[in-house]
Amino acid sequence: MIGLVGGTVWGPHGPVRADVWVEGDTVVAVGTAPGKAERVIDVTGTLVGPGFVDLHTHLRDPGQTWKEDLRSGTAAAAAGGFTAVVAMPNTVPATDSVGAVEDVRSRAAGVSGALVAPASALTLGREGKVPVDLEALWAAGVRVFTDDGDWVAD
Repeated sequence: MIGLVGGTVWGPHGPVRADVWVEGDTVVAVGTAPGKAERVIDVTGTLVGPGFVDLHTHLRDPGQTWKEDLRSGTAAAAAGGFTAVVAMPNTVPATDSVGAVEDVRSRAAGVSGALVAPASALTLGREGKVPVDLEALWAAGVRVFTDDGDWVAD
């Protein structure tokens, strides 16, 4: 068991000072240690949580991977305590269909780091004119729709 002691735990009731005890991949206790710890890490001054979600990331994959890609973006997210990210649709081509979303999901599943939830563009090609198939994308599990910085004309 590993103890994370002295940190501020962010939970359902807001921040509290507490110790966190972890066995393998599971938090087994918050507060008093349930047994002897093999290792204790002083995390005083840090925020401890089950994982955070970044609701606005630019993974740039596909199409602009010289800026960022799924592997580097999710590794950076995980290093910062984020266990999930919402990937904006400003890719080339734009993430604006069920097929494009499924492509990002399947490729993201092959990399370590944070879980990737692709956002869909609100309009085809992020051109601000023709709406995407919202019903099909919703049925495919997409919950964030945005043209991410581009105007929707109509």
